[in-house]
Amino acid sequence: MGRGAELQRLHAAYDQASAGAWAVAEVTGDPGIGKSSVLARFLAHARSAGAQVCAGQAVESDGHVPYGLLVDALGDVVSRLPAARLAAAQADLPVLRAVWPQLPGPSDAPESIPAAQRYRVHRAVRNLLAVLAAGAGNGPLVVALDDVHWADEGSTELLGHLLRHPPPGPVLLLAVYRPRQLASRLRGAFADAAVTGTSVRVDLPPLTEDETAALLPDRLSPRRRQQLHVASAGNPLYLKALSAVAEVAPAEPVRGHRPPGQAGLPDPVWSALTAELATLTSTERQVAAAVAVAGPAADIDLLSTVAACPAPRVVAALDRLATRDVLRPVPGIATFPFRHPVVHTVTYESAPAGWRTAAHARAATALAERGAAATDRAYHVERCAGVGDAAAVTTLSEAAATVLPAGPATAARWLATALRLLPAGATTDAVRWDLLVRHAEARSLAGDLSGGRDSVHALLSLLPRHPAAKRARVAVLAATVERLLGNAMEAEALLAAELAACPEAHGTAGVTLRTGLATCAVLRSDPAAADRWTGQALRDARRDARPARLAGALALAAMAGHLTGAFTAAAARLDEAARILDGLPDDDLVEVLQPVGLVGAAEIAHERIPDAIRHLNRILAVAHRHRPAHVLTDLYGQLGTAYALTGDRDRAAECFDNEYDAALLTGSAAQCGTALKHQSWLALWRGDLPAALHLGERALADARAQQHPLSWSSMAIFALAHLLGNDPAAAIRLLESAGDRPHKPTIDPGARIRWWEVRAAACAAAGDTDAARDAAEHAGQLAAGSSLRRGRAHAAMARGYALLNDDPAGALEAARAAGTLLDQAGDLIAAGRAHHLAANALAALRRPAQARACFADARSRFTTAQAPLLHDATLRDERRMNARRSRPGDHRTLTPRESEVARLVAEGLTNRQIAERLFLSPGTVGVHVGRVYAKLGVGRRAAVAARLAAPPHAADRADDHP
Repeated sequence: MGRGAELQRLHAAYDQASAGAWAVAEVTGDPGIGKSSVLARFLAHARSAGAQVCAGQAVESDGHVPYGLLVDALGDVVSRLPAARLAAAQADLPVLRAVWPQLPGPSDAPESIPAAQRYRVHRAVRNLLAVLAAGAGNGPLVVALDDVHWADEGSTELLGHLLRHPPPGPVLLLAVYRPRQLASRLRGAFADAAVTGTSVRVDLPPLTEDETAALLPDRLSPRRRQQLHVASAGNPLYLKALSAVAEVAPAEPVRGHRPPGQAGLPDPVWSALTAELATLTSTERQVAAAVAVAGPAADIDLLSTVAACPAPRVVAALDRLATRDVLRPVPGIATFPFRHPVVHTVTYESAPAGWRTAAHARAATALAERGAAATDRAYHVERCAGVGDAAAVTTLSEAAATVLPAGPATAARWLATALRLLPAGATTDAVRWDLLVRHAEARSLAGDLSGGRDSVHALLSLLPRHPAAKRARVAVLAATVERLLGNAMEAEALLAAELAACPEAHGTAGVTLRTGLATCAVLRSDPAAADRWTGQALRDARRDARPARLAGALALAAMAGHLTGAFTAAAARLDEAARILDGLPDDDLVEVLQPVGLVGAAEIAHERIPDAIRHLNRILAVAHRHRPAHVLTDLYGQLGTAYALTGDRDRAAECFDNEYDAALLTGSAAQCGTALKHQSWLALWRGDLPAALHLGERALADARAQQHPLSWSSMAIFALAHLLGNDPAAAIRLLESAGDRPHKPTIDPGARIRWWEVRAAACAAAGDTDAARDAAEHAGQLAAGSSLRRGRAHAAMARGYALLNDDPAGALEAARAAGTLLDQAGDLIAAGRAHHLAANALAALRRPAQARACFADARSRFTTAQAPLLHDATLRDERRMNARRSRPGDHRTLTPRESEVARLVAEGLTNRQIAERLFLSPGTVGVHVGRVYAKLGVGRRAAVAARLAAPPHAADRADDHP
């Protein structure tokens, strides 16, 4: 009733998917507004049109089941997939079998996916959807998900991934949910999809008074109809409940009362539904409440136990509840769902609280006797256990360990309950410390860094000073969480305080704390602190017999050398670290992955790109098995940068996408900001300027919202997007928001030079030559004396941009020097930009033939690097040059100085004689003579006099001369 327009919008999304494009449709509205009815009507249309439909529904009580919503939707289809179609997803089968064990494959256990790598499951499911879509037949693949607001954590994250990375092929994702109850992370993903135009949101409005009247019995009076419409607020479910009451007691006003906060329903609706339940017999109410506690999939024996009622009476009550439309059994399936989730909720919440607690206890006991998994029992245990229940603590702890890989937030909730139930006392301290560490890790893995910080600080307050090594490890964990939250100073202060109070400052605990301090100082780019702590960490590591620790300390010391300007010493330390790393077995790297990962970062800074790629790939392979998401995020960002510097767009994109997905799992504003910077660079690289600008705006908005400063290197990338969008003023404003950070040392000096290069280009484009020259001077000072080609090249490019308007010959010299260095370094994109700059300088010098050759060189590099935006920019500049090119032979285009030189050439003077006459250098005269030849369209000195004497006319194409 009244949903024609909404169904038409869903049909349009279906047509879009039928045409081969990914499409998303959201059906939203309040409980009972008719979302499921609209979904059912639409799916009937899709099936009749030949679509392959996969439908699933989330259940509130199943929120702990990993990927439960997607398993419900795709399970039957996946189990029937023929081997020929599965071959297309062969590489993903080990991961997919962690979700769908029924998939064919080896008999060994499915691959265990660490919580930090949940995005691997997301990608495998994305690829599976592409396989399903490819064999969908005549229509698209329709994945319909109802009650998404109750989706488990794994399904929620997976849906967010699909919205960011749509599968190829004809796929329509249909999500039905209550907006106010949707997870905030998924709400943001749907909003982003709407911005990019891939999602359409279909909000179901309340029914009009005429529409509600059509649903009510004719015998009700107009006044009563109007009362029911107002009381129901146009909600069909509420209207049905209220009209049932009106039929029983037509003279009664539509009002009522309910316990505050119960079910989120209007008072009249709560009253109407509880009145409906009140008409049931006591046994029927008890069995209905047992279904609400145990879940619709519970069998008769379990329902009998939960309801404390004999099985025959339970069966009879279930039949009567189905007859009364309280329950709606599904034919052929032994489940007993309520007619609507709202009825389920009201049935549960209206049951006496004491009875509910006892019912959950009976359910937990029955499941334990059956040998059910801890995850199945934990749902009931957390609702009935009391303080001191050791068995409950064990159950919740085991369940948390099971769900952690796919549902760290659920694991954190169960661990928090276990901590609440654990009695105080020395005998339970060890258990409490273990639970606190796991709780902190689970909250951090779930992206709740603030919660993780609270847990780990609580643990530190409980831990004694002995054993010192254990406390030091917890302190480093606390500092890591602080740093991920953007609290670098707090992290360093925490470790310094722990070191000052450490009873084993010269033992293992002290080494751990000093290494943590060195890491903080390096990542905070503090030269003095980095030099101090990395020096101590290096001395500690040389006394230690473990070479892995020495490799990590050497990497930290090498990065510290960038901050202090000790590049020669940094290079030597990097050489030693690389040698040690190459000789280590993988298992030795596990404890030092973060500092050893800096070997790759240092090698990138030292322009040892092949070595960086080799080492980072190896370290990542180890990190996949052992490390949390924040380590993976850093490593993927570094590896993507290395691939980007070689012009390998596909591998760089894969790494940057991995970095972004891992960063989203950490919840760290700093890491998400860095990942968005790389995503913006990827968008520029792919030629999608609007996406690059949008990503930059998002990163800035996130940074402001979380009061976390965006890195100046991120600002440089986003400013470059504005510059390529012909908005230098916006680029300058963005760069200036970095404050004085570009003047401070950093672990990657080349990044600072690139920042100044972008500023020089932006200022030059805005016509501010003085500011451009100032930026170029800063870049030159940073590159002075450096042996690194990229740094010197970007400083030369900054000089070229600054000189382009006033001294194109100087700009040409700088651009050519930069191009030579970047070509030697193998940096395709930067080399292309240098050749583009040289072409513009040649155009300004009126040497079009040479400019065209240089434009072609730039385009060749951009084509190889698959950079269409930069490629098209060179075409535009070349066309502008051609459009403003004067006609050869027109002496009126000569400048006064060029006219003076031309007259002396016509008189027969040599370049040296002209130089003496005009007090110029012979080289300068040569430049002027070359410009005269180009403008007059001549190639010989004898022809200059004829051109000066003749009126302007068409001539042969000009030749260029150096």
